[in-house]
Amino acid sequence: MALAESSEAYKQLREIVGDENITVDPVVMDTYLWQWLGDLVGEKGNCFMPLRPEAVVLPASTREVQQVVKVCNRFGLKFKAHSTGWISFAAPLTEGVVLIDLRRMNRILEINTRDMYALIEPYVTFSQLQAELMKLGLNCEVNAAGSNCSALAQATAGFGAGYGNYHMGYGSGTLLGVEWVLPDGEVLRMGSPGSGCGWITSDGPGPSLKGIMRGHMGTLGGCGVFTKCALRVYHWPGPAEIECENESLPGYERFANLPDNIAMYYLYFDDYEKRSEAICKVGEEDIGYVMGFMQRGLAILGLADTNAHFLELKETLFDALPSISFVLLLATNTLEELEHQKRVLEKILEETGGGYIELLQQEPFNDVITLHLIKVGTLSAHAVCGRSGAFLCAPGSNAVTRRIAGRLESLSIELKKKYIEEGKLVDDGGEGTWGVVWDHGHTIYIENLVEWDPADPESSMAHIRLQEEVNRETIEKLSYLSSMGAMVEGSAKMDVEDMVKLRDMRPAELIEKSAELAAAHSPYDESLGPRLRNYHFWLRRVREKLDPNNASDATPP
Repeated sequence: MALAESSEAYKQLREIVGDENITVDPVVMDTYLWQWLGDLVGEKGNCFMPLRPEAVVLPASTREVQQVVKVCNRFGLKFKAHSTGWISFAAPLTEGVVLIDLRRMNRILEINTRDMYALIEPYVTFSQLQAELMKLGLNCEVNAAGSNCSALAQATAGFGAGYGNYHMGYGSGTLLGVEWVLPDGEVLRMGSPGSGCGWITSDGPGPSLKGIMRGHMGTLGGCGVFTKCALRVYHWPGPAEIECENESLPGYERFANLPDNIAMYYLYFDDYEKRSEAICKVGEEDIGYVMGFMQRGLAILGLADTNAHFLELKETLFDALPSISFVLLLATNTLEELEHQKRVLEKILEETGGGYIELLQQEPFNDVITLHLIKVGTLSAHAVCGRSGAFLCAPGSNAVTRRIAGRLESLSIELKKKYIEEGKLVDDGGEGTWGVVWDHGHTIYIENLVEWDPADPESSMAHIRLQEEVNRETIEKLSYLSSMGAMVEGSAKMDVEDMVKLRDMRPAELIEKSAELAAAHSPYDESLGPRLRNYHFWLRRVREKLDPNNASDATPP
């Protein structure tokens, strides 16, 4: 139920942000509810999340955010902030929530070329930041979810991997100083900015608060509001401005006039063990600028412009492309360095029996894939959303060793094919794995993507059943607990039938069930916590200290 415009809470919020930057109009507020994965928790057949906010406010500064949070605490309201908001967690997950839309805070405040960081506000996107950095010979890690996502959100409160993780590190690892409006409305400048020492680090003096602030996956808008952060930036040997064209494939942009010091190589191997060995050697030799992999089914989904075009490409390309591969982009300061890296790569391929996928190194594929690796543009959107409009990963999002990555790929393919043959999932041949390499080959981040029809409840449920099957097989065959695995094992397990029941609930029932889960912690935490020193109890204690009024709209616990 929306706040009454005559209420004192509404009047105080309006005074903070102004008449034009607050709304309780249900039509406007419902636009915030159409979200990726909404079909799994809202009414069947659409992607609306079930809980409408009390109001939406658009603050323009840290001071306004702080004042909004304090009003919510004063009147017993919850709040949730989001920047670009491209995820279901951006919508309210409980009742009585004021949504804080941070789109007016969209400035790049500083690019420090000496200390190699950029200071940004929440609505600065990766593409916006990257474009300004490249003018100065710099670059940033870009989340593979898309260059239209918030750079601050990934680093402070969310998760996700990108091709640049190979030498730039995981996204949250690039986080330096942070400005954080705590759930009670107080402002904390974490790390060096808290001591007036610039924005060069998020740690110290004394014990670091970074783990409490975000952990690995982040709080997803559920623990205060991050209003500024500094991100580490890196050297860019390419042009100050990338010239793009949209001619080579329908609806696709390509890297026009590709400079001579940048080269893309799509490599294949006979088995996962050889690929693992090659990735290791590439990292040890310290060659390459970005690295990742995309199995042939997903690659064809990405290269297709329409469903008809996808079927055409699948017919002609699927059997022509190898199954086990990875892509490596070389980008060097000089042509001599590029030639050196090419020779090292040739030697590695000789030792591992690998080769080049010549088809993908020809025009137009070469320029399209090269641009995608650097900017993360339209290819990702076409691959995961263009065919059906809904996707998720079968074995969960996992940071694993190189060897486990290959075993996960192989395991997921066979289980996925069953549902493809039943006509319930998009047919990518079972080969929808996408992944990136972290920290010069030491860790692999893997997702075996599954696409379904959000308008078809049976299709939506097929992916949930597949998720459960993959996790059971992962635990039994690989002795490995994936990010969703705890939900299918242990005393507090939520099996697939429970998930079906949740999926079939009406919004009112879902609200009641959400409150019940929140009170008892989530099945994930209850099952995994005892394995990891009961971290879920520590999470609760930290949450109670940071948010004594329970004002943040948070997921359990």
